Amino acid sequence: MSATGKMLVIAGLARGLYGQWRLWQLLAGVIVVAGLTVVTAMLAGVLLIGSFYAAYFTFLHYRWEPQNAILLTGSLFMLTTTIFVVITAIRLRRMLGKSSAITRTGEAIGAFLDGLMMEEVS
Repeated sequence: MSATGKMLVIAGLARGLYGQWRLWQLLAGVIVVAGLTVVTAMLAGVLLIGSFYAAYFTFLHYRWEPQNAILLTGSLFMLTTTIFVVITAIRLRRMLGKSSAITRTGEAIGAFLDGLMMEEVS
């Protein structure tokens, strides 16, 4: 085998290794982003629950009846949850609307959102 042939073989192997390295780098980046998303969601949930806990004890501090305080705190929690669900549904619909290819997953999410929002399917 000539020197040029050997160089081409080495270059081909190096190209394959570089491609695998780039794939591993991409996968590592995806895993980091997914992990940070989960941690961020958990921290946001803890802050939200802590704020409702603080609101409840603030109501108790100002001498509200415990039943009234828990009723108002529960109502605030339900309102906040409803707002978050509606915002998520709107953003999912917008995201699915921008997709050029509708997949089975997209159709399943659309059907779920139709059922969630109690819209009549035509």
